[in-house]
Amino acid sequence: MGKQEIEQQRTLVFEDLSRLSNPQNSLEKVANLANKVASKYEELSMGAFTIEVYEDLVSNGVSNVQVKYSDDVKSEIKRLKINNPSLKNALMSDIDKALKPLSDAVSELKKYSSDRIGYYTLISGSNKITFFNNRFNITQENIEVLKDEYCRIYIETEAEAKGYASLLDFVRAYNQMITDVNGYNSDLANKLRSTETLNRFITHLDGKTAIYGPNLAQFTYTTNN
Repeated sequence: MGKQEIEQQRTLVFEDLSRLSNPQNSLEKVANLANKVASKYEELSMGAFTIEVYEDLVSNGVSNVQVKYSDDVKSEIKRLKINNPSLKNALMSDIDKALKPLSDAVSELKKYSSDRIGYYTLISGSNKITFFNNRFNITQENIEVLKDEYCRIYIETEAEAKGYASLLDFVRAYNQMITDVNGYNSDLANKLRSTETLNRFITHLDGKTAIYGPNLAQFTYTTNN
């Protein structure tokens, strides 16, 4: 079966949008911190804040910015023909002070990481966030990417389809077993009815976690029967 045919058969089998809030909030937090970095960079009047500038800052801190900023200060001193040594030294010593807000903003951004979303998410080609007008923005398309990653389960291959069919057979059998033992009061019946029986139940289809817990198993059965 060709790749294109498999992709066309991609089927959504589960969606739980209650799982969206944590990753979305984390991404919004990271975007806000990154945009704070953008603002602090622009305050230095060193040109536009680009994705390349961002990646350099999170990779190298302000070291490269400091070199360029120092060169700019030296050029300005030369242009203004400032020859007083004390004034020269004062201007050069102010460089670290001028760069501190940017350095602090970068540190704050890199320190924050939650729900597998951090500063490394905001890189070239990321489909979780959109960079335009020199700022990081979260669009509806980005939200759909988060939904696919955190809230949805798809069947994408023949092997997954077979695995999912077997899973449904298991769930039907489990639910029938619960029906069969209802009304009986014995150690075995009580253990079978206990949510601990499936509390940590996990099925993997081609390496993808497909289902969690008895509630989801029951939900999957009732909505796909």
